[in-house]
Amino acid sequence: QYSSYPKCANNQVPKTGALCEPGASANDDEDGNKTAKVLMCPPTSCLSTGCLGHEFSSSKKVASCFSTSAEVGTVFSLTFWVFDHGIPARNASVTRTVTITEPCVSGEYWCGDEAAGACSSVDCETLAALTVDETDYDPPVISFTKENVTTYVLYYGVPVQYSLEPCPNFNDTDGCWAVAWDEVDGDSTGYIKVEQELVDSCGSDCVLCSLANAVEGLCYPGTYLYVYSVSDETGNTASKYLALDVREQGKLETSMSISSEKTSYTTARTIGDKIADSDAKDNSAFRLGVASLLNENSDQVSVLLMTDNVTVTSVDIVVPAVNSTSHEYIL
Repeated sequence: QYSSYPKCANNQVPKTGALCEPGASANDDEDGNKTAKVLMCPPTSCLSTGCLGHEFSSSKKVASCFSTSAEVGTVFSLTFWVFDHGIPARNASVTRTVTITEPCVSGEYWCGDEAAGACSSVDCETLAALTVDETDYDPPVISFTKENVTTYVLYYGVPVQYSLEPCPNFNDTDGCWAVAWDEVDGDSTGYIKVEQELVDSCGSDCVLCSLANAVEGLCYPGTYLYVYSVSDETGNTASKYLALDVREQGKLETSMSISSEKTSYTTARTIGDKIADSDAKDNSAFRLGVASLLNENSDQVSVLLMTDNVTVTSVDIVVPAVNSTSHEYIL
């Protein structure tokens, strides 16, 4: 029961555990070997015309003659026919009896259905309780190579020296942006897809810009949202978002005066030279102070200025007038 019952292959002999149908052979004194013309369970309605297509040697399957899913004890008759070339044609037939028996040996249980089942030494309820669910429910994990940054600032017109595209594989992360790993399938980096999603707040002003254009500095100022997604062989899907904040660079040139209470021009000049020297501590302290001052006016500065955003180009010493009562030197 439930087992397959195919035609035997060449020189195959049916045996327990590997049952097959050997068919029938036929010979005629006048026509010779008629085995290729032997019919297998042909419909009675076509016996008078030869039943073309019902030859055992054709693609017809034994399963079309009876079903191994029938109840245990069911008996089928598998009849083979052959006709000669006489007029009228004479025929001969032979019948094989097929009995449906238990699918498992004594003491075993058939667990499953006719399409997918097996014999088990324990009852089916116990087997189900012992069976481990090996289904893969976990999606891959996507990681960004640049310190897992999910929002990145770029500047319009300024190319960057790396790609925002997925990496070639999980171990080759030089100059690329995303990798993926699945606990079952392993390296899934090659299956990552990247698509741009429109930002809700952009309204009718939404603009599309590819990752390739973004790294070339060709995306107009604004916010761009990209989704990196990957699926494993089971169909579990993971996604990770990257927001690109593209800004327009600006440059502010200004001058300011600071007073030195030193009465010596030489001392004032020394202070000024230290402020102008990019390697000096006085220079760093001065630039930090300027950045902090500008950051306090947040309505005038769209981004947080850092010390590196400030550059001292020159320091001039203004000597007090001869008739001035002040002894301050202006830097």
